[in-house]
Amino acid sequence: MINTTMQDAINAQINLEQTSAQLYLAMSGYMDGKNFHGFAQWLRAQAEEETKHAMRLVDHLLERGGRLELGGIEKPSPEFGSAVQLFEKV
Repeated sequence: MINTTMQDAINAQINLEQTSAQLYLAMSGYMDGKNFHGFAQWLRAQAEEETKHAMRLVDHLLERGGRLELGGIEKPSPEFGSAVQLFEKV
């Protein structure tokens, strides 16, 4: 059985990974709308990678008898400015 401190830390990291995935996906959609399709594709790949990280952590937690506790994910802004401004945020 996993201890509470470790369980809480893993749950927090899962939520951070999911938040990052949402942000990358929002950025991808924004860049696609600006006809920067290559950037959009790269950002989508980053979103998928963050989701994979979260799922590995979920599996790790559950395999050790931990309790999954997902938190709310803040809605990302739909606006990111120029391509340079967006990548400064990345």
